[in-house]
Amino acid sequence: MIAGLAEFVGGLLVALGLLTPIAALAVCGSMLVAMFTVHVGKGFWNQNGGIEFPLTILAAMVALSLTGAGLYSLDHLLSVRLPEPATWAVMAFLVVVGVLSALFGQSLRSVSPREAVAS
Repeated sequence: MIAGLAEFVGGLLVALGLLTPIAALAVCGSMLVAMFTVHVGKGFWNQNGGIEFPLTILAAMVALSLTGAGLYSLDHLLSVRLPEPATWAVMAFLVVVGVLSALFGQSLRSVSPREAVAS
């Protein structure tokens, strides 16, 4: 539910060009969740349900969070100024670490004691 909400709200804000670096990072987090929970075991190519499409969206959102929305955005129209891209790179790294640790923590909790002994 949270990943879907982050993807929807983040995508809407990116489309409007409002708070673009924050919105792009929300979409990045959602794509990381999708990649590691649904797509990673299916290979690379999208036709097999792989990570190609979410990885493409992730790369586009990282680039957009570092460059900004540009002249035709609400950020530019409303003169919204956010910190430098180096700050966003650090924040993106923290988002990645947080999402990955949550995913690995989830996968560790979902293994029952019987499954752990059997393996």
